[in-house]
Amino acid sequence: MSVPRLLFIGLVFFLSLLLGCSRSLYEELTRFKKAATPADAELQRCLDDYAGRRLLVGEGYGYRLPFSSEETRRLLERVRRATEELRVVEAPGAAAAFAEEKLAAAGEIRRAFELLSSLTLDWEARLPAGPPGPQEPEPAELSHEELERWRADWARVNEAFASAGESFQNAALSLGAAILQAHGEGR
Repeated sequence: MSVPRLLFIGLVFFLSLLLGCSRSLYEELTRFKKAATPADAELQRCLDDYAGRRLLVGEGYGYRLPFSSEETRRLLERVRRATEELRVVEAPGAAAAFAEEKLAAAGEIRRAFELLSSLTLDWEARLPAGPPGPQEPEPAELSHEELERWRADWARVNEAFASAGESFQNAALSLGAAILQAHGEGR
């Protein structure tokens, strides 16, 4: 999460507290959180699908793609729908800063899946996809140059997903902390 974004969110939150509207702030934030929960849950499921398959298809199986291009396309479509659902959630007042942060995180998740989709299409002709079946032949062989490119490509994918997951988690944590603070101030 960027420092300017944190400062902006903190400023909006504390100005709301100073103006004595902590109870309404609490209500605004919880209303936004409840409305955003279905989209958040879908984005988290997509991240979990990637992480689970990545672990299942890890180095022990040789060089394999985590998903077929069709599976990747479906995941990307789910991410796009969830992002659009998040975009239309009403976020009045102080909740607007948190909505912006959630949308930025959703955008990072979308870009990570777009990169995964692009690289899956690039590698699909040379490598099998998904977990191996019981009767599957030996893993594909890669030349030294292909192996270096493979490692570089998937390092980029893993980095994109790690960053997207962290941004998504930070957005959820900052909203949760603001809700707790507003609830405590409203008592």
